[in-house]
Amino acid sequence: MVSTDGIAPGPFLPRGCSTMLIVPVATAERVYGVAILGEERTSRAGAFAPPTVAQSVAEARQIALVVDALRQLEGPSATSGARCSTSVSTSFRGS
Repeated sequence: MVSTDGIAPGPFLPRGCSTMLIVPVATAERVYGVAILGEERTSRAGAFAPPTVAQSVAEARQIALVVDALRQLEGPSATSGARCSTSVSTSFRGS
């Protein structure tokens, strides 16, 4: 979890985002990229409550498993060449 103070808004960090969470999109064997989650304001429980972090990690792992399955369908040549990079940007609005 990172404070966005001093980070310019851009395609992966929407304007007004106060905190971001970077979650690896990975299987046990391979890292495919990251999911960047932004929160506009903190709630009383703090930015990114533990259940939100746990759900984000679980969903990122599911994304990685899908990417891994697609690579296996493409055959051996798909895993020997270029690396696959996955980026997901989601903005959560505090409640």
